[in-house]
Amino acid sequence: MKNLFLFFICSFAFVFLVLNILQFFNYMGRQVTALMEISPQISLSPTLPVVVDPLKQKEFPLIEKENSLEITKLGLEAPLVFAVSTEIKAITQDLKNGVVVYPESSLPGQSGELIVLGHSSPPGWPKIRYDWVFSKLGELEAGDNIVINFAGLRHDYMVINKVFLEKGQALPENNSDNSKQFLYLVTCWPPGKDFKRLVVEAELSLTR
Repeated sequence: MKNLFLFFICSFAFVFLVLNILQFFNYMGRQVTALMEISPQISLSPTLPVVVDPLKQKEFPLIEKENSLEITKLGLEAPLVFAVSTEIKAITQDLKNGVVVYPESSLPGQSGELIVLGHSSPPGWPKIRYDWVFSKLGELEAGDNIVINFAGLRHDYMVINKVFLEKGQALPENNSDNSKQFLYLVTCWPPGKDFKRLVVEAELSLTR
């Protein structure tokens, strides 16, 4: 009788584990699809090759950090992954390794719009790879600092706006001078759901 009871307990635990794993992959798949709904509608600036000016290297000494995104207020640091394809399968794989720079968006240090995608997960969700990375993005406010380390330079962006968009809704158009550099952080919202999209907009304030 005792062995039968243990068998039922183990069977229940196994089924529960399998269902949770399936739920996780289903949730992540929906998030990637949702992120891709908004990204193609963004008006992108032409992408140019990155050229590091030797004079600028003297003015701004190269840093040793790898390509990454840092938000001190959120205690966040994550690798910056440059996607080469807009296919959902490819983006899904890239999001496992960090936050993803959407293809054809401007690169750090270039004028235009730099679009970065990231996952968000519900409270208490285990930190599996980088599925949690933008879970606290809603805590950012105007004036907060975001850092992009890229090509040996540190780019500081100041948050200027935060908007919640419906599914399929395009980003607000930016009518500012085309010479300016903007950063958009995009994730599904609220964490654990894909009802809306949270977009944090920031403008370059300093390169060093």
